[in-house]
Amino acid sequence: MFLLKLIFAIVLCSFGFFIAYGIGNLFGFDWKWVFVFYGQLSFFFKVLTHDDD
Repeated sequence: MFLLKLIFAIVLCSFGFFIAYGIGNLFGFDWKWVFVFYGQLSFFFKVLTHDDD
């Protein structure tokens, strides 16, 4: 179950990063994706460090 969480977190991080980067470029706010990606990384590490199975 830990591996499933890991894969899910990685996929979510990747999609979150690319979507935020694309929206940022679309509206000209190139710096905003950094904060969104940081949020995705935070969630990623939270999932990694909290294994309740």
